[in-house]
Amino acid sequence: SGVANTTIANQMNLGQYVRTTGVVSTLANAAATSTLFTVNSSATGIRAFRVDYTITRGTTYRTGTITIVSGTTFNFTDDYSDNASTGFVLSAAEAASVVTVSYADGTPTGTAGSITYSITHLA
Repeated sequence: SGVANTTIANQMNLGQYVRTTGVVSTLANAAATSTLFTVNSSATGIRAFRVDYTITRGTTYRTGTITIVSGTTFNFTDDYSDNASTGFVLSAAEAASVVTVSYADGTPTGTAGSITYSITHLA
């Protein structure tokens, strides 16, 4: 888990479109809610962004997009497809202008998973 790395060395900019490089993190088996990453909206100026991701756990796969809008009214959606349930639940919340994206293992299988993700936004 960590802070989304928005340094120029980890970004690709095409006009107003910005994509951070892909990150791979381990999703612990039987994890209670755990932080995947945070985005400080006040420090970065990023108020709306997408997280494209793929989760792998054994032979189960899930790929999707989380869309997040922060500010006066916080909202997020998680749109995904999978070949079977990975058991992991993704969530997002905002407190004091810091957006936290988290995961929990709703169906422990004895096997950890992994998530590869990249954050995009319009500058």
